[in-house]
Amino acid sequence: MRQMILYKYEIDNLLTLNLRGFYFGMKFEY
Repeated sequence: MRQMILYKYEIDNLLTLNLRGFYFGMKFEY
């Protein structure tokens, strides 16, 4: 049970980091 929560937490962190990187990439590109 605990591993599933940590797994989901890590995926959420990766998604937020990817979205943030994409947002900043677009922001600096234009």
